[in-house]
Amino acid sequence: RLRWLLRRGVWQRLHPAVYLTHTGEPSWATRCRAALLHYGQGAALSLDSAAFLHRFELRQPLLVHVDVPHTTYMQPERGVRLHRRRRLPVVRRGTLMVTDPAFTVIDLADQRTASRDDALAVAARAVQRRATTVEALVGELGRRRAHRHRLALQLALGAVAEGAESGLEVLYLDGVIRRHALPPMRMAVPDTIGGTAIRRDFENDEYGVVAEVDGRLGH
Repeated sequence: RLRWLLRRGVWQRLHPAVYLTHTGEPSWATRCRAALLHYGQGAALSLDSAAFLHRFELRQPLLVHVDVPHTTYMQPERGVRLHRRRRLPVVRRGTLMVTDPAFTVIDLADQRTASRDDALAVAARAVQRRATTVEALVGELGRRRAHRHRLALQLALGAVAEGAESGLEVLYLDGVIRRHALPPMRMAVPDTIGGTAIRRDFENDEYGVVAEVDGRLGH
């Protein structure tokens, strides 16, 4: 019966022993669920996939990233990027298991393709969108002695705790205000423009100066 359903295209084989019981292109969420079913107990979505589900990454990733315990010996499947881990803290998002938010942020910041600016931006964005906290990120970073951007993140997390809400704001605070010993500025200051509520990136009351570093698109 199963072979007949597959030959006729009524069902689709997504992974070995994992079948989709209807026609049509499977959604991203369906592909995630199928990958977790295939890799079994202990598997969790990670990196870009986890960031999307934690809602500090807005673009739906093309690949499904899955972390498994280091004792799992299975091959990557088509459309799935597999990572083996000795430590794997996970949480549940709906019906899907995903890596812990702080673990996800520090993991993304340690990717080979992640620059220093990328690392600062993902940390600030995750805290701004309340996916995690500075304290949780500091704790997770403390477990990563060999992290590529460890020092930069340690310095930046202080700025995030003060109110920086993006990678650019972290860089402005560290590379402009502090580096040049400028007067201190308040961050994320509530204001209104034409009846619309906004938040100023930086503001100094003494000199009447406002600095907006993210630009019109960012706001």
